[in-house]
Amino acid sequence: SEDADRRFHMTIARATQNSAMIAMVELLWDTRTRSPQSVRFLEHVRAHGVKPIIKEHAGILDALRQRDPQAARQAMRYHLGSVIEGVLQATEVEAVEKARAAVAAQRRRFAGKADG
Repeated sequence: SEDADRRFHMTIARATQNSAMIAMVELLWDTRTRSPQSVRFLEHVRAHGVKPIIKEHAGILDALRQRDPQAARQAMRYHLGSVIEGVLQATEVEAVEKARAAVAAQRRRFAGKADG
């Protein structure tokens, strides 16, 4: 769930004991839930199947439990990259659908003019 995803990332931020990191992660999550644009965007992305991947979270957690900062960094970068890739794919699908609809509308319009 979104709440579990938020708690996961906030727990990691708090574990850093870095107030700037904690504030930044809180700000990002707050913006994500309070901004109408962000809410609509997230709904769109979720509708295209992009969601938190528990397996990726488990990889981050395993690295943290092993106290392996390099592995934790790599796992988090992989996770964030995966999220970014999913978002880009979802927005690409929307852009392609809009382009197809525009081309189909043009074809209909031109077909109507050719008949007239």
